[in-house]
Amino acid sequence: MLRVLFLCTGNTCRSPLAEVFAAEFHSGPELVFESAGLQVNGRHPAADGSLQVAAKQGLDLGPHRSKPITADLLRDTVWVIGMTRSHAAIFRSLFKGWYGGKVGVLGAPGVDLVALKTSPICEEVDDPYEGNEVTYDAAGMQIRRLVQQWGPIFSVLRS
Repeated sequence: MLRVLFLCTGNTCRSPLAEVFAAEFHSGPELVFESAGLQVNGRHPAADGSLQVAAKQGLDLGPHRSKPITADLLRDTVWVIGMTRSHAAIFRSLFKGWYGGKVGVLGAPGVDLVALKTSPICEEVDDPYEGNEVTYDAAGMQIRRLVQQWGPIFSVLRS
């Protein structure tokens, strides 16, 4: 089994949405999707706005609880995908030297930052934390669209 891990700051808004959208479109017995955060204190539910965005798509984030990025979580992880370039950069600095998978940004489908010296300019997902319904809807639509753009990469992993 291979894992793709979506990464954001608190693991309550953006990365949980990426996880459920990816699972909706691309998961199978050989490929699973999870999410984690760089700054997680405790196990918190998904933000209300993210719960509502997921529900509008017929998806349930109710069981979600935030979790920090850990070495155990990275076992069998082939891609770590940040919501922003800074998420990817922070992850690379924290886990440099022993994580052997690929690191990317949601807005740059298939670009492995491990092979690059700098992150390319790409679309990033702004944090909707404490925003209104419009803010969360916009972030949700963006995340859904970007996850779909990763489809060819995820298809290769499933085969």
